[in-house]
Amino acid sequence: MTSAQKTHPQLQINDVHIRYEDDISFGPGRNFACGFRVESLSARTSDRNFVPQFVHREAGEVDAYKMVALEKMSTYLDMDAELFGSLDTRDLEASSSCSKTDQARVSS
Repeated sequence: MTSAQKTHPQLQINDVHIRYEDDISFGPGRNFACGFRVESLSARTSDRNFVPQFVHREAGEVDAYKMVALEKMSTYLDMDAELFGSLDTRDLEASSSCSKTDQARVSS
């Protein structure tokens, strides 16, 4: 008796920004921030020709193909940072928009 599996796990992550801020380690008035940004990360199942699709596998068959795409990943370290941690939501959105504009200008 044989059994078959159809597998098609997918992962899609968009617009991630993780930021760490510190206003203590380097003394008063010496703020720093570091962070990590990813515009898009995706992982999908594909056939052996790397065409995204459902994959039919027989029992015991171990061949599996995954495609991973990473778009616009960046990291930063700012040793004279404006701290965002105490901002209210509206001010935080404005600061974030400004940061995206700066990032677009740098990557052009």
